[in-house]
Amino acid sequence: MRVTIGFKIFAVAGAVILVMSTAAFWTTWKIHTVTDQVDAVADYFLPLDKKLLDVQANLLRQEIVLQSILNDIEDNAELGVIEEHLAAFNNLGVAADLDIEEATEIANAALDHLDRDQAIELGQLTTRIQEISFEHHQIQDLVLRALGAYKEGRLEAAAELVESFTNAQVRFDEKVDSVASEILELSTVAAQKADEAEHIVLRFSVILTVLALVLGLLFAFQLTKSLVRPVRLLRDRTKAVEVGDLSQDIPVTSTDEIADLSRSFNNMLEGLRSKERMQSMFGQYVDPRVVKAMLDEGGAETSLVTGDRKVVTVFFSDIAGFTQMGERLSPVGLVRLMNEYFTLASKPIAERDGVIDKYIGDMIMAFWSPPFVAEGNQARLACEAAIQQLAQLEVLRGQLQDITGLRKGIPEVDIRIGLATGEAVVGSIGSEYAKNFTVMGDTVNLGARLETANKVYGTKILICEHTKASAEKAIEVREIDSINVKGKTEPLRVFELLGLAGGLSKTDAEARAAFETGLAAYRGQDWDLAEEAFKACLDVKADDQPSKLFLRRVSRLRSSPQHAEWDSVWNLSEK
Repeated sequence: MRVTIGFKIFAVAGAVILVMSTAAFWTTWKIHTVTDQVDAVADYFLPLDKKLLDVQANLLRQEIVLQSILNDIEDNAELGVIEEHLAAFNNLGVAADLDIEEATEIANAALDHLDRDQAIELGQLTTRIQEISFEHHQIQDLVLRALGAYKEGRLEAAAELVESFTNAQVRFDEKVDSVASEILELSTVAAQKADEAEHIVLRFSVILTVLALVLGLLFAFQLTKSLVRPVRLLRDRTKAVEVGDLSQDIPVTSTDEIADLSRSFNNMLEGLRSKERMQSMFGQYVDPRVVKAMLDEGGAETSLVTGDRKVVTVFFSDIAGFTQMGERLSPVGLVRLMNEYFTLASKPIAERDGVIDKYIGDMIMAFWSPPFVAEGNQARLACEAAIQQLAQLEVLRGQLQDITGLRKGIPEVDIRIGLATGEAVVGSIGSEYAKNFTVMGDTVNLGARLETANKVYGTKILICEHTKASAEKAIEVREIDSINVKGKTEPLRVFELLGLAGGLSKTDAEARAAFETGLAAYRGQDWDLAEEAFKACLDVKADDQPSKLFLRRVSRLRSSPQHAEWDSVWNLSEK
């Protein structure tokens, strides 16, 4: 069953309203009880008590009038005076009867407004009031009989009747007092019940108010907890997603809108995981940053898709003698070797933010370009990657026996690297069936030519003049030659990358100085000085292949002098 947040809030409000309504209903009922008790005292018990007091007062007056009558008889007063007193006596009796009758009516009326116990007690008192009325008539009859005896001269009989009247009057007064006391007691009990009911109402109202407050707070706490906890969890998971943690779903523990939001978040998280898995999978075929950019842009017509002209540094590396190596290894051994080589050789490129464009046979093509690296850092990062790749080659050489399975005749593995910096078109190139994110232009062709030119000069890393100028503060180089490469009409100065700035050994520094002296003499056609300088370089570094190459050139050029306009540019016929 779906329980919405609105329903939860309504349920809390409903529970509080129910408690308060119960309190109000019970309080109203108890107040009505209090009102009944107060009304009983005010409307019935007090008037009833007053009527009985009136009865007592009239009886007392009758007794006084009776004494006057008796005195009149003793004094032989005139008959008119006696008759007048007798009339007063009778009037007081009538008044007493009326009071008793009204008291009875009040008592009967009160029966419908009292509780069961009070009604029983008052019913009994009503009977006794009626008995009082009967006794009152008997007392009046005694008085009349006593007066008759006096008139007839029967004084003893009259005296006995007066004494009987007096005794009856005493008993009558006691009975009236008793009934009045009981009515007063009923009044007191009713007042006490009203007071007790009032206190109960007050206590119960306080208890119910506190209960409503506590329940309201408990319900509010539970509701807040049920709402805030998943919201906080959602916030924490969202922050985790922001920093790349996609591992934890949000548990769905309710059926309200928070549950819908949690399920939506989990669905979004699964979508992000799928996207990440896709990036990871395709990142093995295309640079992950390119995949991410493509997915983020959703196929929009951006420069990454349509292509844009940027300053790039292109990187080409190739294994020297790969064909002969392939002939000596089994297919399984060759694949294992190439996989391990590509892993080690690609690591420096990836660590320095390069984009690996493709693997072609044993060749690696990569490039550095905005937006993947900051503008101006392309050449420096490419040079650092090239130097580090040579260091990785030493790691590979140490693993060749295990990789190839050979115990002897282990192939020599060496690489050549060419770097070129300049403008190129960077973008997604291909057809509607297949595309490749790559770079195109003369800079790419130059990088490939420089990689091949290493064969000619016996070098490992050759870079163009633009690469040297861009990364000059971070690297150590020596100028190798001015060349014309196939496809280019302008001569190019090429440089050998020797290491990072400040990283040359004393031997390499001396060899570079001697070679630079020889190259300057060579360009000036001072063959003797050039020969001397290149030999000096070989004295310092016996295996320096560029010096050996230039010594052969000097020997050949000395035998066939060049014209005065000779520019010393060497034409490379190989691509």
